[in-house]
Amino acid sequence: MNKILLFAALTLFFLFFDSKQVISSPPPLPNSGGNQLDAKQAEQFKREMEALQKEYGIPGMSVAVVRKQKVVFAQGFGYADLENRIPATENTPYNIASCTKPFAAVLLMKLVEEGKLDLDAPMADILKDKLFPIRYQGKEIRGYRAFCNGIRDIMQDSSSPLASEFLSSHWNYRCDRERITMRHHLTHTAEDEPGIRYQYNGDLYSYLSLVAEEASGKRFDELLVETIVRPLNMIRTVPSMSKETRQKVLADRTKYYRLSRKGDFVRAEVERPIKWPDAFKQAGLDLDPSFLVNAGAGIVSTVLDLAKFDAALDQNRIISEATKEIMFTPSRSNKGQTLPYALGWFVQDWKGKKLIWHYGYHGYYSSLILKVPAEESTLILLANSGGASAGFKLGGGVDPENVIKSPFAAAFVQRFAQSKIYPGEAWKKAKRPEELGWSSDKLAEAKAYSKWIGSAAVMIVDDGVVVDAWGDISREYYCHSMRKSLLSALYGIYVQEGKITLKKTLKELGVDDHTPLRETERRATIADLLMARSGIYLPALGESSIMKADRPYRGSHAPGTFWYYNNWDFNALGTIFDQETGEESIYSAFKRRIADPIGLQDFTLQDHRYNYESNTRHPYYGFRMSTRDLARFGLLFLREGFWQDKQILSPDWVRESTASHSKIGPNSGYGYMWWTGIRGGLFPNVNVKGHSYYASGGTGHWIIVLPYRNLVILHRVDSDKPGTEIYEFQMGTLLWLILAAAGEMSMGESPRIESAAGNRLEAEILEKILANDKLKTVIAGRDVNLSHSEDGTLALSIGRFVIPAKWWVEGDEYCNDLPSGLGGRFHVLKESEMLRLYDLKGFLFLRLAYSPD
Repeated sequence: MNKILLFAALTLFFLFFDSKQVISSPPPLPNSGGNQLDAKQAEQFKREMEALQKEYGIPGMSVAVVRKQKVVFAQGFGYADLENRIPATENTPYNIASCTKPFAAVLLMKLVEEGKLDLDAPMADILKDKLFPIRYQGKEIRGYRAFCNGIRDIMQDSSSPLASEFLSSHWNYRCDRERITMRHHLTHTAEDEPGIRYQYNGDLYSYLSLVAEEASGKRFDELLVETIVRPLNMIRTVPSMSKETRQKVLADRTKYYRLSRKGDFVRAEVERPIKWPDAFKQAGLDLDPSFLVNAGAGIVSTVLDLAKFDAALDQNRIISEATKEIMFTPSRSNKGQTLPYALGWFVQDWKGKKLIWHYGYHGYYSSLILKVPAEESTLILLANSGGASAGFKLGGGVDPENVIKSPFAAAFVQRFAQSKIYPGEAWKKAKRPEELGWSSDKLAEAKAYSKWIGSAAVMIVDDGVVVDAWGDISREYYCHSMRKSLLSALYGIYVQEGKITLKKTLKELGVDDHTPLRETERRATIADLLMARSGIYLPALGESSIMKADRPYRGSHAPGTFWYYNNWDFNALGTIFDQETGEESIYSAFKRRIADPIGLQDFTLQDHRYNYESNTRHPYYGFRMSTRDLARFGLLFLREGFWQDKQILSPDWVRESTASHSKIGPNSGYGYMWWTGIRGGLFPNVNVKGHSYYASGGTGHWIIVLPYRNLVILHRVDSDKPGTEIYEFQMGTLLWLILAAAGEMSMGESPRIESAAGNRLEAEILEKILANDKLKTVIAGRDVNLSHSEDGTLALSIGRFVIPAKWWVEGDEYCNDLPSGLGGRFHVLKESEMLRLYDLKGFLFLRLAYSPD
C-alpha cells in the first residue's frame, strides 16, 4: 500500500465503503463466443479454484481465464457479501491493489511512444514545476526538489505521526542528491544508488502518476479513463465514464474481510487501526480530493473488465508491439544483472517460457494477473481478503521473484498454460530447484532423511522436468509388486483394442489351476482379478509370509465381494494376458507397446523371464527396471496415457485403473492393481490435496503419481541386500518433506519432533503404558496389533501372522528388536489416545492408537 500518497489510496478505500446501490444487469462475457473450455476441463479447474479458495481463507473471489483474446472461463467463488449471502460472480467489482501498476505502465509507455516522455529523463527535470497535490504545514509544494525536502523534513520530525511511515519507505531514497529517472521508478531500482539494486517499493512507484500528469496535462484518473477505460468499454471499472456509473460500480463492490483469531471472517472496515485522516491533519498534510487513483494502486474493476484490458494489450490496441516488447523485457542493473521486474510488470522464465505477471495485496484484498504469451493465455484473479497473495511473498524482494509460489498461479499454468515437457534421450533437469518454485534447502532435508532410512534412489519429476534425483537412477532394481501396475497398463491397451474383455469369466476363458477351481470360483471375471476380488484363495508364487498367513479360507467369499491382496489373481492375469493377446510374453508386449514408444533407457528383454513352480500353473512375472525408466512410466500415467503426440493408453483406462474400486483402510483404496488415496490419504504421516495413486513393491519401491500437483516421485531400495526394508509410514514422512520443498501447505502436522503436540514420555510412564495397553495401526491396508508383556516379550500380529520379539526401555527411549526395519530405538510422545514414535533423528516413524486394558 502506498504511504507517501497513502491518503490517495486510503481516501478511495474509505469512499468505497459508503455506497449501497447495485447494478441490475451486468454486461455479457467479452468475446466469449463458442470458445469456452470443454465441460470436463472447466469442471476440473473450478474444483481446483474452489479448493484453494477454502484452503487460503478467501470469503469470495472471481476468476477469469483468457485464451487468444477470448474469455474461456469466468466464475465467482464464495460470497461478495457474507452477511447477506450475496455470491461473488464474474461481474463483482474488487479493489485490484497493485495490479493498478500495469495500467500506469501502459499509460506512461504510450506517452513515451508519443514523444511526450523520455524513460531516462531525470524525475527532477520532469517534475521541476509540478504543483504537488499536497500541502505541508500550510505550504504549497511545487517541484520535485521541494517535495524531496518535504519528505526529509517529515522524516526528521520525530513529533510527526507519519515520520515512521516515511522512514520505512524512503530511507534509501536519496532524491535530494541522486540523479533518479522515470525508468528507475518503473523498475523499482530508485533506491540507494539508482539502477543498481531492485527493491519493490509501491510508494516510490506512485510518483509516476505525477509524471503522467505533467507530460499529458491531464489528471491521472482522467488520463486513465480517456486512454484505457472508455475505449475498451470497461463499464465496471473505477474511475469510470460518468459519476453515475462510478457510484453504481462502487455500490456493487465486494465487501472485504479478514480472519479473526478465532478463525472467523470479520468485516475488515469494522476496525480501522489508524485513523489516517486525523494523522494527516496532525502532520499538517492537506489532501487534494481530486487525486483518488495513483500509479501504484486505487483501481476497482472486475475480472471481465480486466480481460478486456488484457486482450487489448495482446491486440496492440493501446500501445504498439514494439513498445509492448520494451515494457515486457526484464530490466538490467547498471552492473548488467537481469532483474525480476520489467516496466510495470514482473517477468520471469519458467520451464523455458516467459511469464509476465503482477500481484496486488492489501490486508483485506488481493489480486493476480498472470500472462503466458507463448500459450496466449492469461489468468485474472480478484479476492476480497488477502488470501490470494498473503504468505506467498510474490513481491518480497526475493531473488528470483517467482509467481509459481502462488498455488493459484501454479494450478493455472499446469492446466492451461504450458506445452507438455517429455524426456527425450535423457531427462530435462532444472538448473536450480528454485526455477520450478522448489526450495533447495528443504530438498536437502528430504534427501538427508531418505539416506537415513536407507533409500537407494529417489527421483522427483515436476510435470516432466527433474527437480532433483539422488542415488543410482540408472541401476535396474528388482520391482517386486510394482510388476502388477505394469501389467495393468498392458491390459488397458488390449482392452481398448477389443482383445481382452473384462467381463469374461474364468470359466469362459478356460482358466484353471493344478488344484481345480470350484464352480463358484469359475464365475470370477477378469475385472474381479484386476481388483483383487476373485474369491479364489489358493497358493501362488511370490506370496510373502504375511500374505500366506492372512489368506482367507477357501470358499469364504464369493467372487467380486471381498478385497484381498491376492497373488493368485495377479499371476493368473499374466496367464490370461498371454492367452488372450497371443503375445510371446508379457515382457515382449511391454517392450513393443510401452517401453519403446516412451523411450525407456535401460529396459532389456534379457533381464526378464517367467518363474514356475509345481504347485500352480500360473508363473510369476518379475521385472527389473531402473528408477529413471519407471519415472517415464509414471509420467505416462500422469499425462493420462499420452506421450507427446502418441496415445499409448486410453485416458479412460488411466482414470478407471487408478480409481478406488475398493476401500482398504481409512484413507486408502485399490484400483486395477494400483493403490489409491481416499479423502487426502495416500500414505500415513502425510495428507495430499487430490486423488493420487501409486504402484508399490515390497521392501520400499514406489511410483507415486500426484495429478493435482503434476508430480511423479520414484523411491527405490536395494532389495538385493538382505534386511533392507522401508515402510509406507516412512515414505509418508519423506513425501511430507518433499511436498514441503515444493511449497505445498496443509499436508498435515509436521513430522519433526520439535513441532509435535503431546507429552514426551519418560521411562516409568512409558513402561506402564506399553505393558498394559493394546496398540494398533494400519500397514498396507491391514490392521496391525502390538502386544507388550511385562516380561519384555512383544508380539506384532497382522491377521493370523505373528512376529515375536522383545522390547525394553533404555533411558527414555522405547526399544524393540522387530525385524526388517520395524525395530529400533524411538522417542515416544503421547497425545490423547495416540502414541507417536519418532526415530533418533527426530522424524515421525509411526502412529499407534492405544486403549488401556
